[in-house]
Amino acid sequence: QTLKLAQTAIDPDDLNGARRVVSFLRELDQDTWDQVVEDAQSYNRYQAGRLLADPGLRPDKVERAMTISRCLYGLPWWLREAHYWRVLRGRKKAGRPKGKATTGVEKWRE
Repeated sequence: QTLKLAQTAIDPDDLNGARRVVSFLRELDQDTWDQVVEDAQSYNRYQAGRLLADPGLRPDKVERAMTISRCLYGLPWWLREAHYWRVLRGRKKAGRPKGKATTGVEKWRE
């Protein structure tokens, strides 16, 4: 279902195209989220392996190297976007700690 929703998420500058997939991913329970991330990593490793085994699939050496690198070390941008929102939702509201200097001035006065 994730890949079907992600078909419209092709441009990182167009967040509306990724709205459905990011909203879906934000609401997943932790076990399902972990499985989606693992599936994305497995798919990327598979694609990198294909390009390494058959360089003719992407004849341009530079383009092939960039694609392999992205597959081995990256995740789809819409997955990272969903991760950001999941982390943000789990955080406590941040604010200035009560009774503590936030500028570091106290440290320099010693």
